Amino acid sequence: MFDLREVGGKLLILGNPGAGKTTTMLDLAAVLIQRANDNPEQPIPVMVSLSSWQNAKQSLTDWLVNELRLKYGVSPKLGKTWLAQKTLLPLLDGLDELLPERQEPVAQAINEWL
Repeated sequence: MFDLREVGGKLLILGNPGAGKTTTMLDLAAVLIQRANDNPEQPIPVMVSLSSWQNAKQSLTDWLVNELRLKYGVSPKLGKTWLAQKTLLPLLDGLDELLPERQEPVAQAINEWL
């Protein structure tokens, strides 16, 4: 599904809790990692959990840059550059784990970022 032209590399995986959304994303990440290893032109997948995004006023880019710094040791300058150049492919997990009142603003911020 991810490779379909209509999807354009933007995929939303839906399902009930325990349905395997994260497992499916991990499977996708493994394929994307292999592609990036085989072809340096491919973006590097990076999994991040939306549960750490607590400040609704923070932009998605700023949040991602901070997550890259905290989880992967990437400097903010390099993180911003990689995101701007689409060197990284963020795989966002855990939207359904947010409180219901947080889900819509986060989804809107993701859509604006895309």
